[in-house]
Amino acid sequence: MAAARDHAIRYGFIVLLFGLIAYFASAADGFVSPQSAVFI
Repeated sequence: MAAARDHAIRYGFIVLLFGLIAYFASAADGFVSPQSAVFI
């Protein structure tokens, strides 16, 4: 079961990473402000 847990953690991290990229892409497309620069 350790392998399944490692895969879940790995894929969960990848999904989270793409989610952050999509969020920043939409935020940068809508508006460019110091607030978005702080997160980056």
